[in-house]
Amino acid sequence: MKNAGIGYELSSKHWGYGYTTQALHKIIDSAFSDQLPFGELYRVQAETIPKPPQDASFSWN
Repeated sequence: MKNAGIGYELSSKHWGYGYTTQALHKIIDSAFSDQLPFGELYRVQAETIPKPPQDASFSWN
């Protein structure tokens, strides 16, 4: 089973522009494809610290 974790920190001056959402979409799309040199992942895990409130609004649609 291949697992990965995601973590990030973003300066407050960049909050609210969708940078993290866009990056996470690309990372997760790649993780579950054959684009990784070690093959497809089974699970990607992330923890959130919901501060500021808009940071916790990321959802995978």
